[in-house]
Amino acid sequence: MQNQLTRAQGSLLMQLQSGHIALNAHLHRVGGSATDKCQACRGPRQAQAVETVPHFLFECPKYETERRDMDSALGHSNRSLRQIMRSKEKTKAMLRFIGRTGRLRKTLGDVTPRAEALENNES
Repeated sequence: MQNQLTRAQGSLLMQLQSGHIALNAHLHRVGGSATDKCQACRGPRQAQAVETVPHFLFECPKYETERRDMDSALGHSNRSLRQIMRSKEKTKAMLRFIGRTGRLRKTLGDVTPRAEALENNES
């Protein structure tokens, strides 16, 4: 699958695995953010969560709508980044989710897999 990824997609997958990614948990550790908290989770009824990779991918309520398609492709019980990345189809579903959220677009650009690449590489 690696040769089918754009540079941004490959970079994103490495960042997700390492945790060295433009989410507040990492940015706060390196002095790039004043807080490690998820800015989407603040509010009077919500405890503000630390913005980690698992929080962004699987928990943040802001991206609930975008997450539905990913959950359908992954199966609702699949919350393991390692398991997702073992499957080309599940990795594509995760990349589509990340692209649709727009959360990392400022640093990585659009990481959504192109439709023609998805059609040509389904096997």
